[in-house]
Amino acid sequence: ARSLEQTGEAKNSASEELFMLGLFSLIDAIVDHPMEHIMSRLPLSDAIKEALIIRSGRLFPFLVMIENYERGRWVLLEELLESIELKQSQLVDYYLEGVDWADAFS
Repeated sequence: ARSLEQTGEAKNSASEELFMLGLFSLIDAIVDHPMEHIMSRLPLSDAIKEALIIRSGRLFPFLVMIENYERGRWVLLEELLESIELKQSQLVDYYLEGVDWADAFS
């Protein structure tokens, strides 16, 4: 969540929505319910729901970017980073800072 928020801040693009996108990106696995069912009960923006349920829309490239980073899909990640105009070193910094940020809560 924090990594996507920072990406949004760097790109001047919907950082609050990107934070929420990251926060809820794995909620279906956590609560063991379909994403569509969960999203129907939450007051989130249509853009967030579109990215999480339909896997499309303006926020979707950011979701796929972080998924590819976490899964080590470097070739796909590089293509997405180019389309978003973000350097890989920036993403690494944002991801590591996000991990530190999350660790502060545990």
